[in-house]
Amino acid sequence: MQCATSLVYVVPIVKLIATIKLLKYLNCNVHRYYMKKRITLDSVIGIAKENLAGKIQVGFTGLIKTGKKATYLRSEEMLKELTENSGKYVLDSSIDSYSRNDLFFKPISFLERGQFDKLSKMYDILPEAIPTPITKVRNGDGKEIGYIMRKIEGNTMADYLAGLNADIRYRENDRILKELNGYVGKLSANGIGHGDIHERNVIIYNGKPFLVDPFAINDCDSWYMKRDANNLKKLKSTLYD
Repeated sequence: MQCATSLVYVVPIVKLIATIKLLKYLNCNVHRYYMKKRITLDSVIGIAKENLAGKIQVGFTGLIKTGKKATYLRSEEMLKELTENSGKYVLDSSIDSYSRNDLFFKPISFLERGQFDKLSKMYDILPEAIPTPITKVRNGDGKEIGYIMRKIEGNTMADYLAGLNADIRYRENDRILKELNGYVGKLSANGIGHGDIHERNVIIYNGKPFLVDPFAINDCDSWYMKRDANNLKKLKSTLYD
């Protein structure tokens, strides 16, 4: 009788644990499927942006992907909007002590909702390589629409290397990849993966690489860490081609 009573409690608990594990598995695998689709679309977007010198804007999953000038312009317009119409938005932390020129507004899509929290964790581990996250930004309905961080006035890794002479380029490429490997090792040691390291998500400022735009789907860091290692290998082979 006691055994039967125990089973009444044990079976639902086992089912609950199995359900949670299944949901985590599906969550990560849906994200992987999305990324495979996005890689194909991103290659098309990249070609279009290159051919049109970054003057077009491509809408995808609610996020506007633009050339560098357009991205900074949109950030400046949003920061001006936050200053002039502050009553329409909610900021978790004040930006009054910062110069607007030192700030950057990053809009987010529904798949990037946890990006600010992820960036904050990474900043705690790698403050020398992550732009300082400052505050989330919400609209009047409380929906998170983006976040504000310190602006990094630099070039993407691809643009930075493209502007160097061939002999210097290879030495700089090796130096930057060595630093990136160090970053990834430090993040991995703390159970965190960036998940999307490529030449557009590495910004070079005063010769130093910074990581931006990490993936932020919950409970997928083990996959992100493996992906980081593979992406660094791909990054080296791509830049050496």
